[in-house]
This record gives sequence, C-alpha cells and structure tokens, in this order.
Amino acid sequence: MLLFLSELSDEEINVVSDYWKIDDANGDFAYPISNVSKKHGYTPSKLSKLLSRSPKVGIYELDRCCPSCNEPIAFSSRSGLKKYINLVPKSLCKSCILKIVSSASSEVNDKVEQLYDEFKEGFDIQQPPYHLKLCLYLLFTKFKASEGSFYNSKRPVLSGSSWLEEKIYSDLSSMMLLVHVKGLDEKRLSFYEECIPNEFQLDENYLISNGYINSSLDFDENDFLDPFHSKGEVYTDVLSQLECAVYEKKLSVEDLKELRFFISDILVRRLSYILRKNLKRLGVEKVEKFENKNIASKIADMIDKYSIHKCTGLVFKALKKLEKYLVYKNFPHNKLQNYFLSFLNEAENNSAKIDEVVLDKNYVSYFERFFCIRVLDKEILNFNYMNLKEIMAVVANKTID
Repeated sequence: MLLFLSELSDEEINVVSDYWKIDDANGDFAYPISNVSKKHGYTPSKLSKLLSRSPKVGIYELDRCCPSCNEPIAFSSRSGLKKYINLVPKSLCKSCILKIVSSASSEVNDKVEQLYDEFKEGFDIQQPPYHLKLCLYLLFTKFKASEGSFYNSKRPVLSGSSWLEEKIYSDLSSMMLLVHVKGLDEKRLSFYEECIPNEFQLDENYLISNGYINSSLDFDENDFLDPFHSKGEVYTDVLSQLECAVYEKKLSVEDLKELRFFISDILVRRLSYILRKNLKRLGVEKVEKFENKNIASKIADMIDKYSIHKCTGLVFKALKKLEKYLVYKNFPHNKLQNYFLSFLNEAENNSAKIDEVVLDKNYVSYFERFFCIRVLDKEILNFNYMNLKEIMAVVANKTID
C-alpha cells in the first residue's frame, strides 16, 4: 500500500507512484528507475531529492508498525526496501535500531577496555625468547615513533621477509605482547551480540552493511596493535624492561637455539629470494614456492656452510649453466628446477674456489643492523659475510660469560 505522509503535488504523486509500482505478475518493480525518470522528465538527481525530501515518503512494510515505538516503517528508496527485505531485522525502524545500538555501545566499549586490561595483565617480559624481545623492542622504539601504535605485517620492517615478518607478529600476538586487530574486532562484534537484547534479533551483517556498527577499526586485517599505547607509565615500564633484556645479553641455551633458527630463516629467505628472482628471469614460472623440496633443503645446507656472498656466487654459476642449457629448449618448470639443482651441486663440487658476489644494502635487514651494531658491538656488520655457524660462534662469544 502506498502512503504519502508529506505534502506532494499531483505530479510528484504520479512520479512516486510509478517509482514504487509493483508488477503483480513477478512481484518486482514494474518500471526501471531510468524509465521513471524519462517518463516524467526527471534527472536522477531530481528524482533522488524527491524521494529523500522526507523520511516519511515511501511505503510501509505490509502496514506494519515498529513494535518498539509503534511508528510505521517507511522507506525512501528501493535499495532501502531491498536491504530491509533481504536482511533482518524486519520489525524495527531505523530510529529504534540506532537507539538500541547506541545504548549497547557503552557496554561494548567497557568490554573492549577490559580486554585491553587482560592483555596487559598477560604481559610477561620473560616469556618470549631473546630474538622476539629484540623484535618487540625495535617495534616499540623505531616503528612506534614513525607509525603510531599500529604495526602492519604486510610491510616487512624487521627481517626483510614478509613470511618471517608475519611469523614475528603472530608469535608476539600469541604471547599477548601485541594485540591482533582482526581478533579484537571479532570479539568486539560478539560483544554487540551480547549487549543487544535477544528479542530484537539484530543481525550482525545488517548492522554492518547499514553502518550502525563498524566491522573493523579501519585497518588491514594483518595489523597489530601495541596494547600500551594509551598507558604512558605502563609503556615506559615495559620498554625499560625490554631495554634491559636486550642489552644485558645473557642468553640461555634455548635463547641461542631459537636465535639460530631465526637468523637461519632470514638467510634462507634471502637466498631463496635471490634464486627465485633469477629463475624468473630465465622464464622459470611458478617459483613463489619451490616445488622441489631438494632445492629448499639445499639452500638451508648452503647457508650453514657458506656466507650469503659465496652462496650467491654458486647460484649464479649454476644459473649460467642452466641458461646455456635452455637455448632452443623448452621444459616444464618443475623439470627446470631439477636441472638447476643438478648444476648447483656440480658448481659446488667442481669449484676449488667459490667466487663471492657483492650484494647491495637491500640485503641487510633492520634486525641484523641493530643486532650486529648494538648487541655484537660491530664484530660483524651484517649476516652476509659469514656462514650460519660462524655467525652463531660470534653470538655465543658475545652473550655467554
């Protein structure tokens, strides 16, 4: 039924009647909006202004009234009606929904604040291994100063590897040293469900799509939050504890083991990146992940025995042989990885002297710059000149009494 609760001229009533007219045969609207505009000489903008002139211009949903305020439920556009039909609730007016959500907001905010307190109470500076304490210290100093209290794992800033960067954030989050924004948002939405009375049956998707509540804190799902950013004294205390832990340098055997794995990951990812980049140059597709597990194993073995500079020299020798072999030949990419591995083994076995390739500064992570200068007292300047065993020997010498 059409009801016009605003003062409209006869012409405007005809326009609105055609806009809302239903085709009894299929239950859809009788005329496309463009036809309505053309028929009455209305521009889309003029038609929109007519429909939105008053919130009372529209149709009532089956003559029903809002059970909360007893006012008729009206719409001012087809899209508004469709949203209402396709999504729940189908009983409350917009004004009442806003009132209900508004009253729930204060409770939700209290619960979020309580959640922050729980994170802070769960903070144990002794819990993470040494390399994660160092990562957190770097985040809390350099990156907090430049990026505020949010850290995005999609932009590698510590290790130089996006995969390893995400692992750092994930590990710190699992130890409640950072707050995972996506996880916080999910809890925030569940808080709304708890705080809104069940009899109203407000659907979460409906609330989000209509802008009654935000689905997120307007950051990417991979962002992490410093839980102490609004608590100056707590933050200062935590940073002080971290600083002592970083510079004290008394590493346990477990710390050394975890640090070795971490440095190994940095070097493996670095050499893998160099290799993938050059294999792509030769037309070897789909090398984002090495399908040949032997290559991955070979890379890990090489960084244990040789410096990154020497490893890169070996890789380049093998790539030159592969490039010559590929002239006028065409092989599946998985076969090419096998050929490359064969040439790499040959280059290692037949070379009395392994040439070094000098890498640019892009192959030095922020973590290692800080670690080598501040913790290892410049005994080594980066991880590229020594093999993993030699690096760890320096670390052990500097950190074990």
